[in-house]
Amino acid sequence: QGCHDTAQVSRFAATLECEPDGAWVSLSSPVADDAPPTFKAMPIDRPGDDPVPLKPIGPINAPNGAVLPSDLTLAGPWLVVMRHGEKVRVRPVRIDKPIESARCGSIGSSGSSRLAEALSIGDRELRTEKIAAVMDDMLTGEDSEPVEQAEQEWSFLTDSLLCAEGLPATALDLCRVLVTKPRLLVRSLFRLESAPRQLLWQLERELPFSWLLVRRDFWWCEARQAFNRLRQQLAGVIDDDRDRIAQEHVEKILNEGAYLFPALNTVCTDVAMRMEGHRPSDGFLEELLGEWRRQTTEQIRLRANLDDWPGGYGRREWTKELEKGELLGGLNMWQDPNAHSSRQPLFDTPIAAAWCCFLSKPTNRTVFFVKHIRACDSEWFDLAYSTAWFLLARKQDNSRKRK
Repeated sequence: QGCHDTAQVSRFAATLECEPDGAWVSLSSPVADDAPPTFKAMPIDRPGDDPVPLKPIGPINAPNGAVLPSDLTLAGPWLVVMRHGEKVRVRPVRIDKPIESARCGSIGSSGSSRLAEALSIGDRELRTEKIAAVMDDMLTGEDSEPVEQAEQEWSFLTDSLLCAEGLPATALDLCRVLVTKPRLLVRSLFRLESAPRQLLWQLERELPFSWLLVRRDFWWCEARQAFNRLRQQLAGVIDDDRDRIAQEHVEKILNEGAYLFPALNTVCTDVAMRMEGHRPSDGFLEELLGEWRRQTTEQIRLRANLDDWPGGYGRREWTKELEKGELLGGLNMWQDPNAHSSRQPLFDTPIAAAWCCFLSKPTNRTVFFVKHIRACDSEWFDLAYSTAWFLLARKQDNSRKRK
């Protein structure tokens, strides 16, 4: 619409399955084309190894499956990847014995992680449900379950992300479910090493998810937990600078996100100040508000005669969309840029995005409009978002003090 690009989206019909009674994978809906799909197997627990090409079976232009090679003797979890042009399908399988003596079976086996077992389920709906349940346990049951089991889940998550590097996140059940668990995602940032952590930061680009909509409390609780965990690990090794090293580690990870998404400076500043026992000063907030008002006036002046105002939700729609959204008006921080409702989304969406970090659970539609408006003018969006975020943080802190 206007100067903004549009895209036609369609579902890729082919699905990839692993046959439990044979060492091969199949397509439930083969696609006839001059360029047939290709199949490769990648070892999850050895992410640095080269992929193993699989031999297609069936018609030349539309193979209906592929065979795991007979000389594939390494046991363990594998990721089978089918590519058809730019389209990708992925399924995990597990080889417990050499192919010559055993068939390709379920990824679940004795000693494997529950997350691995969940990924092997053939029915997609049931598979998604089981993955979500295991991830809930990773979040709520980590302190109660055996250390070995908990570490198995985190190890498998790490290896899977590294193995899947370069594949679209939309093709991975693991990533699609993970973004529905924002607190577990934040915990993963602090638990995983640098390489898989970078893959997590990039999930925003491909999935209906935004780091800017993660609850403030999630960031703080997980940052504090990561600080305490590292501090304990340093006990007896480094005693004098434990607090400083642990805090620098937490801030380093948060700063990675702020580098990719500048508006996450809100979280970096908030966590750093809370760890030091401070809060943003009145002068800091007044300076933000002043800059926000100045740029609002500038936006209105520049766009007054333009027809490319980005579409989306205005104040009334956001009030209906967000839980307790009627309180959005309580900020008293914006002006009506124009009576015409089509021009309101540019000004209201950053405030609505900030609101999600305190009281609301964003829907996929919320995420879409936030990404859409930010793509139109990221500098303006980040300023308005940060201003609203810090004002809401002040309101939340004052409310808790009164209690």
